[in-house]
Amino acid sequence: MGKINKIRNVTVNGKKYKIKWQAPEDSYFLNYKNKRKYIPTLGLCDWEEKTIYINPNQSEIEVFRTILHELAHAYNPKWSEKKVERFERELDKLFKKIGIKF
Repeated sequence: MGKINKIRNVTVNGKKYKIKWQAPEDSYFLNYKNKRKYIPTLGLCDWEEKTIYINPNQSEIEVFRTILHELAHAYNPKWSEKKVERFERELDKLFKKIGIKF
């Protein structure tokens, strides 16, 4: 892959979103022992502001995967994180079938 073209806008399901190439605010993940664990946020879809944040401090493949993930959130804001992750796994299977592996 070559250098990433950092586009500024994208239309998803008829709605125009801004893309900001900056790390979203850091978040915490509540793990199974109810302890807060710091994890850097790779992307974020803000439906109200119609803005997708992409942390640029990732490899090209990670940026690609993050964009797909956040686009899924933008496409259907009612999807839970679990459903978006299931959609990602389905895309992974499709990409592998056509010879794209990451």
